[in-house]
Amino acid sequence: MLALMKSEWERMWGRKKTKYTLLVFVFLLLFECYFLWGMTGRRSFYDPNHVVHLNSLNTAPFLLRELALYLHLVLIPMLVVDSFNAENTSGALRMVLLRPIAYTRLVMAKWLVLALLLLGIVLSMLIVGTLFAKLAMPYAETVAFLNTDTYTAVGAFIFSVRFYSIAYIVLLAVLGVGCFVSTVLPHPILSYSAIVGLLIGSLYVSSHFLFFLGPSDSIFQLIGGVKGSEMYWIALVCAIMGYVMTLWIWRRRDWMN
Repeated sequence: MLALMKSEWERMWGRKKTKYTLLVFVFLLLFECYFLWGMTGRRSFYDPNHVVHLNSLNTAPFLLRELALYLHLVLIPMLVVDSFNAENTSGALRMVLLRPIAYTRLVMAKWLVLALLLLGIVLSMLIVGTLFAKLAMPYAETVAFLNTDTYTAVGAFIFSVRFYSIAYIVLLAVLGVGCFVSTVLPHPILSYSAIVGLLIGSLYVSSHFLFFLGPSDSIFQLIGGVKGSEMYWIALVCAIMGYVMTLWIWRRRDWMN
Protein backbone atom coordinates (compact mmCIF):
# COMPACT_ATOMS: atom_id res chain seq x y z
CA MET A 1 0.00 0.00 0.00
CA LEU A 2 2.83 2.39 0.84
CA ALA A 3 4.46 1.70 -2.53
CA LEU A 4 1.17 2.45 -4.27
CA MET A 5 0.79 5.69 -2.32
CA LYS A 6 4.36 6.65 -3.19
CA SER A 7 3.65 6.05 -6.87
CA GLU A 8 0.46 8.12 -6.69
CA TRP A 9 2.31 10.88 -4.81
CA GLU A 10 5.01 11.01 -7.51
CA ARG A 11 2.43 11.13 -10.31
CA MET A 12 0.60 13.95 -8.53
CA TRP A 13 3.77 16.02 -8.21
CA GLY A 14 4.66 15.22 -11.81
CA ARG A 15 1.68 17.26 -12.99
CA LYS A 16 2.25 20.96 -13.66
CA LYS A 17 -1.21 21.83 -12.34
CA THR A 18 -0.28 20.53 -8.91
CA LYS A 19 2.78 22.76 -8.72
CA TYR A 20 0.99 25.82 -10.10
CA THR A 21 -2.04 25.54 -7.84
CA LEU A 22 0.14 25.10 -4.74
CA LEU A 23 2.37 28.02 -5.74
CA VAL A 24 -0.75 30.16 -6.03
CA PHE A 25 -1.84 28.93 -2.60
CA VAL A 26 1.50 29.94 -1.06
CA PHE A 27 1.23 33.38 -2.67
CA LEU A 28 -2.35 33.82 -1.43
CA LEU A 29 -1.37 32.67 2.07
CA LEU A 30 1.39 35.28 2.27
CA PHE A 31 -0.84 37.94 0.74
CA GLU A 32 -3.56 37.15 3.28
CA CYS A 33 -1.06 37.80 6.08
CA TYR A 34 -0.20 41.14 4.52
CA PHE A 35 -3.89 41.87 3.98
CA LEU A 36 -4.77 41.28 7.63
CA TRP A 37 -1.74 43.25 8.80
CA GLY A 38 -1.81 46.30 6.56
CA MET A 39 -5.08 46.63 4.66
CA THR A 40 -7.88 45.93 7.16
CA GLY A 41 -6.82 48.01 10.14
CA ARG A 42 -5.98 44.67 11.80
CA ARG A 43 -9.64 43.83 12.01
CA SER A 44 -11.76 40.98 10.68
CA PHE A 45 -15.10 39.47 11.59
CA TYR A 46 -16.58 36.26 12.95
CA ASP A 47 -19.74 36.79 10.91
CA PRO A 48 -21.44 39.86 9.37
CA ASN A 49 -22.62 40.96 12.82
CA HIS A 50 -19.43 40.54 14.86
CA VAL A 51 -16.26 42.52 14.12
CA VAL A 52 -13.05 41.53 15.91
CA HIS A 53 -9.74 43.30 16.48
CA LEU A 54 -6.88 40.96 15.63
CA ASN A 55 -3.98 40.35 17.98
CA SER A 56 -1.18 37.88 18.68
CA LEU A 57 -3.60 35.24 19.99
CA ASN A 58 -6.63 35.26 17.69
CA THR A 59 -5.26 35.88 14.18
CA ALA A 60 -4.45 32.34 13.02
CA PRO A 61 -8.03 31.15 12.28
CA PHE A 62 -8.77 34.18 10.12
CA LEU A 63 -6.36 33.14 7.37
CA LEU A 64 -8.95 30.60 6.25
CA ARG A 65 -11.71 33.14 5.54
CA GLU A 66 -10.57 34.21 2.07
CA LEU A 67 -8.36 31.20 1.32
CA ALA A 68 -11.27 28.76 1.66
CA LEU A 69 -12.82 30.03 -1.56
CA TYR A 70 -9.64 29.22 -3.49
CA LEU A 71 -9.24 25.84 -1.81
CA HIS A 72 -12.85 24.77 -2.36
CA LEU A 73 -13.43 26.08 -5.88
CA VAL A 74 -9.99 25.88 -7.50
CA LEU A 75 -7.33 23.79 -5.78
CA ILE A 76 -9.31 20.75 -4.64
CA PRO A 77 -11.44 20.40 -7.82
CA MET A 78 -8.36 20.66 -10.05
CA LEU A 79 -6.35 18.11 -8.07
CA VAL A 80 -9.28 15.70 -7.82
CA VAL A 81 -10.13 15.95 -11.51
CA ASP A 82 -6.49 15.32 -12.46
CA SER A 83 -6.30 12.26 -10.21
CA PHE A 84 -9.70 10.63 -10.75
CA ASN A 85 -10.72 11.79 -14.22
CA ALA A 86 -7.90 13.16 -16.38
CA GLU A 87 -5.76 10.05 -15.93
CA ASN A 88 -8.56 7.92 -17.35
CA THR A 89 -9.27 10.33 -20.21
CA SER A 90 -5.60 10.58 -21.21
CA GLY A 91 -5.03 6.83 -21.00
CA ALA A 92 -2.47 7.09 -18.18
CA LEU A 93 -4.75 5.09 -15.89
CA ARG A 94 -4.61 2.08 -18.20
CA MET A 95 -0.83 2.05 -17.86
CA VAL A 96 -1.19 1.95 -14.08
CA LEU A 97 -3.80 -0.81 -14.22
CA LEU A 98 -1.59 -3.04 -16.36
CA ARG A 99 -0.08 -4.08 -13.06
CA PRO A 100 -2.13 -6.43 -10.85
CA ILE A 101 -3.57 -3.71 -8.61
CA ALA A 102 -6.92 -4.00 -6.86
CA TYR A 103 -9.23 -1.09 -7.62
CA THR A 104 -9.95 -0.75 -3.91
CA ARG A 105 -6.29 -0.20 -3.09
CA LEU A 106 -5.79 2.23 -5.97
CA VAL A 107 -8.78 4.39 -4.98
CA MET A 108 -7.66 4.31 -1.36
CA ALA A 109 -4.15 5.38 -2.38
CA LYS A 110 -5.47 8.26 -4.49
CA TRP A 111 -7.77 9.43 -1.70
CA LEU A 112 -5.12 9.15 1.02
CA VAL A 113 -2.54 11.06 -1.02
CA LEU A 114 -4.96 13.92 -1.62
CA ALA A 115 -6.05 13.83 2.04
CA LEU A 116 -2.42 14.04 3.17
CA LEU A 117 -1.81 16.98 0.85
CA LEU A 118 -4.84 18.78 2.30
CA LEU A 119 -3.59 18.01 5.81
CA GLY A 120 -0.29 19.67 4.90
CA ILE A 121 -2.18 22.71 3.63
CA VAL A 122 -4.21 22.97 6.84
CA LEU A 123 -1.10 22.60 9.01
CA SER A 124 0.69 25.26 6.97
CA MET A 125 -2.16 27.72 7.57
CA LEU A 126 -2.12 26.95 11.30
CA ILE A 127 1.66 27.28 11.62
CA VAL A 128 2.03 30.36 9.40
CA GLY A 129 -0.96 32.03 11.06
CA THR A 130 0.38 31.37 14.56
CA LEU A 131 3.90 32.61 13.76
CA PHE A 132 2.60 35.62 11.84
CA ALA A 133 0.35 36.60 14.74
CA LYS A 134 3.21 36.33 17.25
CA LEU A 135 5.60 38.37 15.12
CA ALA A 136 3.41 40.99 13.48
CA MET A 137 0.15 41.50 15.38
CA PRO A 138 -0.46 43.49 18.60
CA TYR A 139 0.49 41.60 21.74
CA ALA A 140 -2.28 40.21 23.94
CA GLU A 141 -2.17 38.12 27.10
CA THR A 142 -5.76 36.87 26.89
CA VAL A 143 -8.43 36.73 24.22
CA ALA A 144 -12.04 35.65 23.75
CA PHE A 145 -13.46 34.30 20.51
CA LEU A 146 -17.10 34.31 19.45
CA ASN A 147 -19.25 33.35 22.46
CA THR A 148 -16.33 31.69 24.29
CA ASP A 149 -14.56 32.09 27.61
CA THR A 150 -11.37 34.11 27.89
CA TYR A 151 -8.28 32.16 26.84
CA THR A 152 -4.59 32.50 27.60
CA ALA A 153 -1.99 31.82 24.88
CA VAL A 154 -2.27 28.05 25.35
CA GLY A 155 -6.07 28.11 25.24
CA ALA A 156 -6.05 30.32 22.14
CA PHE A 157 -3.71 27.90 20.36
CA ILE A 158 -5.94 24.96 21.29
CA PHE A 159 -8.90 26.91 19.87
CA SER A 160 -6.96 27.40 16.61
CA VAL A 161 -6.19 23.67 16.47
CA ARG A 162 -9.89 22.87 16.96
CA PHE A 163 -10.80 25.42 14.30
CA TYR A 164 -8.46 23.97 11.68
CA SER A 165 -9.39 20.40 12.60
CA ILE A 166 -13.00 21.15 11.70
CA ALA A 167 -11.81 23.01 8.60
CA TYR A 168 -9.93 19.86 7.58
CA ILE A 169 -13.11 17.80 7.82
CA VAL A 170 -14.80 20.36 5.56
CA LEU A 171 -11.95 20.02 3.04
CA LEU A 172 -12.40 16.25 3.12
CA ALA A 173 -16.10 16.79 2.41
CA VAL A 174 -15.22 18.85 -0.67
CA LEU A 175 -12.74 16.13 -1.61
CA GLY A 176 -15.46 13.49 -1.25
CA VAL A 177 -17.84 15.42 -3.50
CA GLY A 178 -15.08 16.00 -6.03
CA CYS A 179 -14.00 12.34 -6.13
CA PHE A 180 -17.56 11.17 -6.73
CA VAL A 181 -18.31 13.71 -9.48
CA SER A 182 -14.96 13.11 -11.22
CA THR A 183 -15.63 9.38 -11.26
CA VAL A 184 -19.16 9.70 -12.64
CA LEU A 185 -18.58 12.29 -15.38
CA PRO A 186 -16.50 11.44 -18.46
CA HIS A 187 -14.53 14.63 -19.17
CA PRO A 188 -12.15 16.71 -17.00
CA ILE A 189 -13.61 20.12 -17.90
CA LEU A 190 -17.14 18.83 -17.41
CA SER A 191 -16.14 17.30 -14.07
CA TYR A 192 -14.50 20.49 -12.83
CA SER A 193 -17.50 22.59 -13.85
CA ALA A 194 -19.89 20.13 -12.21
CA ILE A 195 -17.95 20.12 -8.92
CA VAL A 196 -17.93 23.91 -8.71
CA GLY A 197 -21.56 24.10 -9.81
CA LEU A 198 -22.60 21.51 -7.23
CA LEU A 199 -20.81 23.31 -4.38
CA ILE A 200 -22.35 26.65 -5.31
CA GLY A 201 -25.75 25.15 -6.10
CA SER A 202 -25.93 23.46 -2.70
CA LEU A 203 -26.55 26.91 -1.19
CA TYR A 204 -29.92 27.00 -2.93
CA VAL A 205 -30.85 23.65 -1.38
CA SER A 206 -30.22 24.62 2.25
CA SER A 207 -28.32 27.23 4.23
CA HIS A 208 -26.71 24.30 6.08
CA PHE A 209 -24.44 23.88 3.03
CA LEU A 210 -23.03 27.41 3.31
CA PHE A 211 -19.77 25.96 4.61
CA PHE A 212 -19.01 24.61 1.12
CA LEU A 213 -18.11 28.17 0.10
CA GLY A 214 -17.16 29.87 3.36
CA PRO A 215 -16.71 27.63 6.40
CA SER A 216 -15.19 30.22 8.75
CA ASP A 217 -18.47 31.70 10.01
CA SER A 218 -19.96 28.26 10.59
CA ILE A 219 -16.87 26.97 12.41
CA PHE A 220 -16.74 29.96 14.77
CA GLN A 221 -20.45 29.53 15.48
CA LEU A 222 -20.05 25.78 15.99
CA ILE A 223 -17.19 26.08 18.48
CA GLY A 224 -18.89 28.97 20.27
CA GLY A 225 -22.16 27.09 20.59
CA VAL A 226 -24.07 29.74 18.63
CA LYS A 227 -25.37 27.04 16.29
CA GLY A 228 -25.74 23.30 16.51
CA SER A 229 -23.42 20.65 15.10
CA GLU A 230 -25.30 20.18 11.80
CA MET A 231 -22.38 21.48 9.74
CA TYR A 232 -19.97 19.03 11.36
CA TRP A 233 -22.18 16.01 10.69
CA ILE A 234 -23.07 17.08 7.15
CA ALA A 235 -19.39 17.52 6.30
CA LEU A 236 -18.50 14.17 7.84
CA VAL A 237 -21.27 12.38 5.92
CA CYS A 238 -20.22 14.05 2.63
CA ALA A 239 -16.60 12.99 3.18
CA ILE A 240 -17.48 9.37 4.00
CA MET A 241 -20.24 8.92 1.40
CA GLY A 242 -18.16 10.56 -1.31
CA TYR A 243 -15.37 8.06 -0.72
CA VAL A 244 -17.71 5.06 -0.40
CA MET A 245 -19.64 5.89 -3.58
CA THR A 246 -16.42 6.51 -5.50
CA LEU A 247 -15.06 3.16 -4.37
CA TRP A 248 -18.33 1.41 -5.31
CA ILE A 249 -18.27 2.87 -8.84
CA TRP A 250 -14.62 2.00 -9.36
CA ARG A 251 -15.22 -1.60 -8.40
CA ARG A 252 -18.13 -1.96 -10.84
CA ARG A 253 -16.67 -0.16 -13.86
CA ASP A 254 -14.33 -1.69 -16.44
CA TRP A 255 -11.53 0.89 -16.61
CA MET A 256 -9.53 -1.01 -19.23
CA ASN A 257 -12.11 -0.44 -21.98
